Amino acid sequence: MKITIKTILTAVLSVIFLLLVGCGESQKTAQTSTLITTNTTNNRATIMLNMNGKTYTYERINWDFSKVDIGNDILISIVQEGAPIIDFSFPASDQHFKNGSFTYTHPEVSSTNKPLYLSFFDKNRKVKRHTEKRIALRSGQIEVKRTSNSLSIDFDVMGSSMLDVSEEGKFPISGTVKLKF
Repeated sequence: MKITIKTILTAVLSVIFLLLVGCGESQKTAQTSTLITTNTTNNRATIMLNMNGKTYTYERINWDFSKVDIGNDILISIVQEGAPIIDFSFPASDQHFKNGSFTYTHPEVSSTNKPLYLSFFDKNRKVKRHTEKRIALRSGQIEVKRTSNSLSIDFDVMGSSMLDVSEEGKFPISGTVKLKF
């Protein structure tokens, strides 16, 4: 077997190529781990939710699946593993919001012209039908404060499963959502 310079050069270049590819994969893994840590740490939000006798503290929000959109409408969806999803929206151009803050009292009777939407989705809730995992606001008070770089929402409301409008199905929900942007 005759070893030529061409064979040695091919072997050396192959080893260098494999080392570069392997190092690149390690670097990608390290970057991904850092990204996940950055996206799940909670320096943008402070959230506490009391619902149906349970208290949830949102300390590891998954920002890859959460959404905070402050534009023509304010759309917020907060997702954390093991906690109910919080969905909140209202038009930023609403007359109540022009002063930077307002208190909204949700009527006892549902109206079709609601300026504000607040609901929760608890996938861990033990119910017969999947639609009962969505918790809708039925009555109560919501206070919203906005500054140039933050939004604060305090609520003390009654809620029930999306399809259950009976008095017996209602339960207390309270909490605070503080967001920095």
